[in-house]
Amino acid sequence: MEKIYFISSNNKKIEEIKKMFPSDIILLSLKDLNWQDEIAEDHETFVENATQKVEVVLSKHSNNAFADDSGLEVEALNGAPGVYSARFAQKNDSLMDNVDFLLQKLRNKTNRKAQFVCCIVLFWKGKYYSFEGKIKGQISLEKKGDFGFAYDCVFVPDGYSQTFAEMNSTQKNTISHRFIAINKMLDFLNQNQINIKNDDKDT
Repeated sequence: MEKIYFISSNNKKIEEIKKMFPSDIILLSLKDLNWQDEIAEDHETFVENATQKVEVVLSKHSNNAFADDSGLEVEALNGAPGVYSARFAQKNDSLMDNVDFLLQKLRNKTNRKAQFVCCIVLFWKGKYYSFEGKIKGQISLEKKGDFGFAYDCVFVPDGYSQTFAEMNSTQKNTISHRFIAINKMLDFLNQNQINIKNDDKDT
């Protein structure tokens, strides 16, 4: 059976994406490749960063694979933090440093519009494909919720009163930017009658 690898070492992201896949698909990750090297994210766009992740792994392993690059774009900050979402505070402490820095930047600002963006790049059968998901919302005045990770605790999607971090995984995973991008990829694979089932005995 075919194998597909999700190029990420972020355990929370891996678990989140696994829940989005149909139950008959087993998703493999960098851990299954015994990959130890850090992959840089030093480009100016989400699609370039996602493509770089795939290319680096494909230089050593020939597998069907996909990677994502995601970020938060805040209107009052001219789209920042964007591709720098993971290192917005310019610290190496914790993801919460980025959240605190964002709230500090938005202090006294009335425009709190924002959007989450996820770009997925898929390498399949020798070709690259890209898929994008977006969800608009607002940045809350304070951190709320214990689920999710990173900016989830301050992002309130339009039409909801809860932050992503106040939603359980089922709720979040039916509306999130990552869910939208993943669904586009799965639709593409299904429309092209591509079987991406994996056998867990092969892992």
